[in-house]
Amino acid sequence: RIVRPNYWQTSNDNTVALSITADQNNYSPTSAELTHYWKVTTDASRTVTGISWAALVPEQGSPAINGWDLTISNVGAQNLVLANASASSDADKRIITGTGANLTVAAGQTVQLIYDADGTTPRWRVLKNA
Repeated sequence: RIVRPNYWQTSNDNTVALSITADQNNYSPTSAELTHYWKVTTDASRTVTGISWAALVPEQGSPAINGWDLTISNVGAQNLVLANASASSDADKRIITGTGANLTVAAGQTVQLIYDADGTTPRWRVLKNA
């Protein structure tokens, strides 16, 4: 169980709807501040190679918060692909899928990630894919 400090709480429900219309490196959606749940649509199969902290916690700046959870639901009709350890994004923004391969989040599927800032390889790690 993750307990969020008070500064993580917002007055909204921590959900944002996002539309991705191009492949994304260091993905930093402007409307995602302090969110933990993204409802994503894409115009075609799109790949995300990493997720930027600047989008989620702008007041933190560059340093990541260990244990930040992020749930992404594909609410569109096209695939969303999370690239595994892609060098197209900065090292601390990369995603580890746990399979060694890219992870396709098909229409109607949800994936849960957590940020692991401990150790020598800070990364987003996939916890669940359903």
